[in-house]
Amino acid sequence: MRHILLGLQLLLFPVGCGEVVVLDEDPPPILVALPDGAAPDVDGCTPPNLVPRGSVWLGYVAIDNHGEVAPWPCGEDAFWMGSRRFTEGPVFLDVDEAPTVCYGACVHGGACAPLDGEVVALDRANAEAFCAFRGGRLPSVPELQRATQGDALSFGPPALYEEWRACYFDGFASTECKELKEHAFGAAAPFPRDVGPFGHRDLFGGLMEFTLSKAPIGDDEISTYCSTPDGAAVPLVFSSSDIPLTFGPEYRLWSEFESAIQSNDKPWGPEPLMSFYAFDEADEATLLRGIRCAYDPAP
Repeated sequence: MRHILLGLQLLLFPVGCGEVVVLDEDPPPILVALPDGAAPDVDGCTPPNLVPRGSVWLGYVAIDNHGEVAPWPCGEDAFWMGSRRFTEGPVFLDVDEAPTVCYGACVHGGACAPLDGEVVALDRANAEAFCAFRGGRLPSVPELQRATQGDALSFGPPALYEEWRACYFDGFASTECKELKEHAFGAAAPFPRDVGPFGHRDLFGGLMEFTLSKAPIGDDEISTYCSTPDGAAVPLVFSSSDIPLTFGPEYRLWSEFESAIQSNDKPWGPEPLMSFYAFDEADEATLLRGIRCAYDPAP
């Protein structure tokens, strides 16, 4: 039961002789928990963190030559989707991409095919099988986007994006900036400062990751996004087995800054937010992708 505090004193209301009435207590909290058996504790697998329900920005933004971003309005261009704020979550999301040793538990359990190399060379079918074995599924793009940016309109974790922007205009001269640039452009090695607002790692840079959903690509789909009210649930466009989809930096940040600098202080866009939707190349076997599983809360 909660008492109301006034300064450092407890605010109580005497009634009659010696009786005390306390102001109404808070409603019971809404508990969000993993389903029983989901994300079992296995050597090499990191436990998931909660991505709480909240807003997420999706779509395209305008960017100026100082690296500042602003929403790109729906209707400015018939082809590009405007920036929209949607409601997403709650969902549990693996803190890290699954390492090879974590995938091995799925192989030993008979649910996944043996690896021919490292887990980052896995195909989509086994990525789906791995997450199902863990009691989850592949995450959607909006879920990954929210884990990356939180409530902010940002190309990545807000603090890390500010660091990236400062490094860019300093020419990536320092050792720290060189390491950040390498990470943002697809290096597989973990980067200690690449941590999202809810504790998830390696979403700003590193490898692309398998996803459940894709970007809107047709006029009807873009119209659906633009006509959806702010704060509403995200209208998903689901992939099919012959359209493998991934999520990640996709080398976009560099070209966006270069183009913005050439725009003479005028907003330049639209450009997709860095955590973007991407089609894989036809030859999947040559690509490296991470696997991060999502888990719906227990009902």
